[in-house]
Amino acid sequence: MRHEVISCPLDDWFDAYGTFQLTEGELAACAAALEGGAWTGEGPQTWERAGPSLLRNGKFNKFAAPPSERRESENDVFEPLKEIAERLGSVDLGEASDSTEIGLDGVCAVGRAADLPTSGNVSRAGDGMGRRLSSVRWMYDSKPNSAIPGEQSGSTNRVDGYFYCVHQRAKLSLGDVAVICEYKKNGEGAIQNRKQLVGAAAHLFNEDPIRFSIYGITIEDCDVSLWYFCRSHTAKSFPFNFLTDPMSLVKVFVSFMFAPPVSLGFDSNIRRIMPSPRDGRPFISYVYRLPMEDSNGEERVHYYRTRRSISDSHRLCITGRARRVWEVEQVKSFDDLHRVDDKVVVLREVWLDESAPTERQIQQSIFTSLNRFGDKLKDPTYSPPHFSCFDDDLKKEVRALFEEDNSLPPFGPRSNVRRKAYERYFLTIREDFVGQATRDVANNFEPSPLLLRETKSLKTSKFPTVYGADPTRNTQSSAAVHPDRSPIPTPPYDYQVARRYRPKRPDRLIYEENCLDLDDNRIASLKDVFTGLRGCFTASLLLFCAGWVHRDISCGNVLIWTDSDGRKQGKLGDLEYAKPFPSEGGSPDPKTGTAYFMPVEIAKGRHMVPRSATATTTTRSKRPHYAEALTAAQGEVEESKLEEMRTRSENPPKRAVGPVLHDFTHEAECLWWLSLWSVTARLGIWETVRTVFTPFIDTTATQAREMFLMYDNSNFPDLAEELPESLQPVYGCLRVSRRYLQLRFLELAQLDEKARADPAKHSRAFMSIRNLVNVQIPSETPPLVNGSNPFWTILESQGRLKGIELESTTAKRPHPAS
Repeated sequence: MRHEVISCPLDDWFDAYGTFQLTEGELAACAAALEGGAWTGEGPQTWERAGPSLLRNGKFNKFAAPPSERRESENDVFEPLKEIAERLGSVDLGEASDSTEIGLDGVCAVGRAADLPTSGNVSRAGDGMGRRLSSVRWMYDSKPNSAIPGEQSGSTNRVDGYFYCVHQRAKLSLGDVAVICEYKKNGEGAIQNRKQLVGAAAHLFNEDPIRFSIYGITIEDCDVSLWYFCRSHTAKSFPFNFLTDPMSLVKVFVSFMFAPPVSLGFDSNIRRIMPSPRDGRPFISYVYRLPMEDSNGEERVHYYRTRRSISDSHRLCITGRARRVWEVEQVKSFDDLHRVDDKVVVLREVWLDESAPTERQIQQSIFTSLNRFGDKLKDPTYSPPHFSCFDDDLKKEVRALFEEDNSLPPFGPRSNVRRKAYERYFLTIREDFVGQATRDVANNFEPSPLLLRETKSLKTSKFPTVYGADPTRNTQSSAAVHPDRSPIPTPPYDYQVARRYRPKRPDRLIYEENCLDLDDNRIASLKDVFTGLRGCFTASLLLFCAGWVHRDISCGNVLIWTDSDGRKQGKLGDLEYAKPFPSEGGSPDPKTGTAYFMPVEIAKGRHMVPRSATATTTTRSKRPHYAEALTAAQGEVEESKLEEMRTRSENPPKRAVGPVLHDFTHEAECLWWLSLWSVTARLGIWETVRTVFTPFIDTTATQAREMFLMYDNSNFPDLAEELPESLQPVYGCLRVSRRYLQLRFLELAQLDEKARADPAKHSRAFMSIRNLVNVQIPSETPPLVNGSNPFWTILESQGRLKGIELESTTAKRPHPAS
């Protein structure tokens, strides 16, 4: 988080993130109201008494001395801010302005939203600020240590003050809180003050799907700083002294109090629907509006109402992709919640760089590449390099994927074109919509990683604090991963890319298939898990043929879909990380990946190197299970090929270490980790893998995973004793594939980038993983269980993991170009 924070001069902060620009007449009206006057509207110099003076001789009366020099409590010291805000709220900016603009209305606390086009929400530095309202919409309240409501159990947060919607109901709601504030009497608590504000902002982002940005204020003694939080970056202004410069504080308060909701970060394309007995919904739901153009260029709007949350885990970091997945139904409008049809679909939201392609565009590019590859396969004599190590059966299976599949229904603009069989291994995108982007980074900014030395963990409570909260939003994946602040060594080579703080925008997609991921507690058996793995393998094989890498194969992206006839089909989802291989450059933004399944070389940032000539050849298996999943002939072929590779790899030549590109063999490694996780963690077998499947990535965790994969003096052979007899064939294939990966990574490290890009160099990896995922799972396999690594849970409860944030992902460093 600290690497996403920038600071900038106050004027530049207002230019980039301000809600609207106050005129001189409006500022004069505000100053007059604080001095005890009020605008009557009868003439340019006509005033009346509004109450006791709060501002005299250019200073606030009740802040004659700095807070650090006063004996009162912190709460009493800053209590006058509430009176100042109330006086400013009495100002009629419509009368005080020479040219009043009608403001854009937006989303309010409990669901009132304006039907505004997305373009009306966008406010960019350099393009002018947004419009204001003529009357106050938000009022400041000082309630020290007051709790901000939450809809998810396990999360709440407290702030010293906030700006709330004046139209709120009796009880404060999530949508009522627009701006959050934290105070300290002196500067000694500045770091804690900032961390508390960041924690509160993260809480609001986690709890409220309507937010696309959040504003904040911190005061330390006399110094006031303004904050802007979004998925791209966090911006803090240089402080100003509100005792000597009171009008800057007036400008801040008025810019928040008279701002339309969209200017304060409420998305007008989402509305919160509170529980209603007439509606029959016991929980809070949300309606998403997806405007788009049809094939004739005419705008049309679809509305989707959430039924339950599929993925909405807590995130400790504000920036990033912040994925949310909902089960939804199409309704008629924000105000008419009657269903359009009985179809239940899936809505997925993810924040992408403004210039990044959407998932739909990526999928279309992949399909285009696959169609070109399929056209070449029509020539029976054509043998692509991808097939160099494939057996005849796999070649035949791949060719069949490019045939027309009459069982796939026509869909969308391609309704007159018959679909190819390969499409069944990917999700069907019904429609998508790209929302408004976050603000551009301010001019004259400077990175400020030391403003936050660590990220405050969210305080927890046992139950949601909002009535009617949807309990499905509390579901946490056992392998859920969120951005991590644990340090990671800087790679030994220079591939670091300067942070560009690109604006981000939400990409919202509607999927036809309502699937279960591998970690869903509704999956019935390990047999179903391997159905998903086989589908993921086929999709990865297709990406290999298309020349693309997925780069985020994990239990949350491997999906199981059940059709209307009850047949189960594995699919691979979440293509937003996918890129052609090789490709130039990589995004310097933090990635949201899954630590459990990340390739070791990617986590390390460098290629594998052997520890010694015998490090990869020593074995200590207690039981010989090598050939249990193979015939004698197959085992002989495997061992002879591996022995040949072992001989060549015992003393690999040294070479310069360069950037690690996520390649096709890394995709195979992800599937290996997934298969291992499926037969251990998914069955509650943790002893052997307790140091492998840790919910974070740091140096120690990465070394443990490298040891487990690459060296036989690890405890991998102990897995044979832990697994039940029915899964010994899986262990045998895990062992064979592991041996191949051990030696192959050492060979690939000796090649230059051009040679590593040759598909033929990765063909054998897919053959090895194919044997693994195709193992038949017997019916007597133990049942699936749910839960995180108990070893780390015990350490956390004992306080032995201080400084390490569980369920987190890679440290904040650029992702390797791939």
